[in-house]
Amino acid sequence: MIRRPTRRLPAIALAAAVAILPLAACSDTEEPVTEATTVLPTEETETQTETAAPSESSSPSSAMDAAGATELAEGDVSQDALSDKVGQDVIFMAEVAEILSPESLTVGGQEEGQEPALVVGADLPADVEAGETIQVRGTVENFVLAVVEGEVDADLDDEALAPYEGMPAIVAATAAR
Repeated sequence: MIRRPTRRLPAIALAAAVAILPLAACSDTEEPVTEATTVLPTEETETQTETAAPSESSSPSSAMDAAGATELAEGDVSQDALSDKVGQDVIFMAEVAEILSPESLTVGGQEEGQEPALVVGADLPADVEAGETIQVRGTVENFVLAVVEGEVDADLDDEALAPYEGMPAIVAATAAR
């Protein structure tokens, strides 16, 4: 009986490499992963290594955290800056401009010509005051009162929020000092 070499070894090597790659993101450090290596089998039993270059981020507003939220710089938190981020998860620190209700406030907009951005959420810090800095993580949406009330499971102040109808707003998943 003649034993012929099988082609299963490259397939097994590829499967092992694919299974191990997700574990690289499970480290205890908070440093971002800047390089990924993929091992590609060839038809022989040799392997080729392909290295991805680290991504370059020219501004903090385009950086992404480990969970995929876009990090906004403090100056990037305003109505105008949010208009091109509708549908995106964002995370930022900003100064509270005005408290509208227990479930809504505005942040940012300190630069001349900027309007503060609306933040709505059921779990906003209870005793936060205007001028304090908070950290918010949420999704940018075009504000529709009835829709957002359902999302945050709260009866929002219709009168205070009427001016924001149809404008970009952050529906906060978390907010803290």
